[in-house]
Order: sequence, then structure tokens, then C-alpha cells
Amino acid sequence: MKNFYIDHNLGTWTNAELARVTEVPSLILGSAPTWQLNIVQSDGNGGNLGIDLSDAASFRAAVDNDFDHSSAPMLRTPSGDIDMTGAVSGILKVPLDASGTEFATKLGTRQSIPAWLEVAGLDSQGKTIYCWQLRVNCLNSIDPTGE
Repeated sequence: MKNFYIDHNLGTWTNAELARVTEVPSLILGSAPTWQLNIVQSDGNGGNLGIDLSDAASFRAAVDNDFDHSSAPMLRTPSGDIDMTGAVSGILKVPLDASGTEFATKLGTRQSIPAWLEVAGLDSQGKTIYCWQLRVNCLNSIDPTGE
């Protein structure tokens, strides 16, 4: 499992010390990693404090390289698939399946494309109460099926 930090206040990739990270995570065609997302903010003493996300009833995630609502995202993780057991400490475990046809189609023959990961927390009525949009790289694979 890959472990990443998100600065809740800035909505950016960060590290455990809240220093902004300029290198963005990558997803490769055919992979299906689970990313542990640690949503944090400053504790006021130079460290980080996990955000209590337990007021969200569910979370969903998607990755796409455009904001065209008439097309499907490159990948989608529905709310029931995100592990929220650590939500009180700001920890979400998000499976990201990059083996679908939408991911492959949008990559085409390019080696890589920049995209966005959107993670949204919803209340019990389905309204968005948290939302982070973060840059990711989507990478093509030379031999995604290995056949």
C-alpha cells in the first residue's frame, strides 16, 4: 500500500512534516494499488495532526484528465469501496483500479498524461462536505496484460 499525505487546508500533496511535495504520484495502466491518504493539518508545533473525517457518511474517488461531464472518468472508486476505518484520524484507504478501458482509452498511445485525483466526502444526504483535487500522473504500460 502506498502512503500519501494531503494538507487539508491547502489541498496539496505534502509529506509527514507538512512540506509541500512537488513530485506527484503516478498510476500505471493495469495496476490496482490502494493508496492510504493521510489528511492532515499543522498541529501548531511543527508537526501534523490528522483531520477527524468521521462526520462524512462516505467517500468517493475518481481520476480523470479532463472535466468533461459527458464522458466517464478514467477510473472511479465508489463510496462503498473506500476503507474509512481510520477516518477519525484522517486516514482513508482508497483502491484505484487503473485496468479499465476508460483509463486505457484516454491514455491512447501516449507514454503519460497529467490528470487529477478527486476525493470527496459526503454527508448522510449525499452532499459533498470534503473535496480535494490533486494532480497525478497516469502512465501507459508497454505490456499491461503480460500475454
